[in-house]
Amino acid sequence: MRYILKAESNDRRGARRKLYCIIAGSAVLYGIFLPNMITKDEFFAIIQKLYEVHQLLMKLLYGTGFRLNEALNFRVKDIDFAQNQITVRDTKGNESRVTMLPESVAEELKIHLQSVKIIHNQDLEKG
Repeated sequence: MRYILKAESNDRRGARRKLYCIIAGSAVLYGIFLPNMITKDEFFAIIQKLYEVHQLLMKLLYGTGFRLNEALNFRVKDIDFAQNQITVRDTKGNESRVTMLPESVAEELKIHLQSVKIIHNQDLEKG
């Protein structure tokens, strides 16, 4: 399956350029990359269809500005609930940074961590 998106745009010098994006299978070939932004309504419609952990991950991506790899690799010790902050380690450029923890996600994250801790303790008891 192959899709082609074409558009015209003016660059900084006022020259008209044709922009194109060819999507073939899983590969994306592009002339000039234009990021697509979705609206808040579209975002919330998407996350309503996801389940628990995946929904929490999407909310973290949206609310913190995490890159996907950062969201998948952050640890419990990186979360500071008292100051609503998350320390992001091993970022692009191998530097650490601090980002905010959205209040709307903090309570869900606490509940998730409590449930995971219970499962962890049960696994430890089983050996």
